[in-house]
Amino acid sequence: MKSILTLAVLFAALSLCNLTDKSKRDANSNANEGVSNSSKPANSEIDRVALTIELMKLENQLTTAAFAGDLSTLANYLDDDYLGTTADGKSQNKNQLLSSTEPDKVTRSWKITDGELVSATENSAVHSGRA
Repeated sequence: MKSILTLAVLFAALSLCNLTDKSKRDANSNANEGVSNSSKPANSEIDRVALTIELMKLENQLTTAAFAGDLSTLANYLDDDYLGTTADGKSQNKNQLLSSTEPDKVTRSWKITDGELVSATENSAVHSGRA
């Protein structure tokens, strides 16, 4: 159970860069339709509430995939040059992580709560929560 939760947190942390960029593009494109460039928000401005919601959704998707052993979903969120650290402190690449992922037959239910955006920039974000 610990390794699956750690895996889910790792996936969320590693995917934040791509999600942050996508969230900002989507939010800015929707919010700024029909608005001149001079009134668009500066790149450094981040919609923290929207980003927190998106990160919680991502965390839920990744945890669901990890518990189910859904390798295709997990593989889609990891870059080919992924390098992570397991709960016991060992390093592993994308192939090692995927090959060690199996469906969790013990956990009956789970919930991610207390989502909080700790920090965010144009290129990264740190999100915390409880599982």
